[in-house]
Amino acid sequence: MISKDFKDKIDKISDNREELIAVLNKLDDEKRRLVSYTDCISFVLMRSSKIDRAFTFDKHFEIAGFLII
Repeated sequence: MISKDFKDKIDKISDNREELIAVLNKLDDEKRRLVSYTDCISFVLMRSSKIDRAFTFDKHFEIAGFLII
């Protein structure tokens, strides 16, 4: 159960199958083998939320076109 203090600060999001398929189709076979399903879902959700930067050490975000900070 989420505390009342945080409930209004959390956005519910869901993955969009069509967008995920589009992301996977854009990656060539070699890159696709290196990128996890979790990364692909992150890419779809970040793009749909207009997020273009990631605080990460994961190089796949840069390969997918995000700015690493």
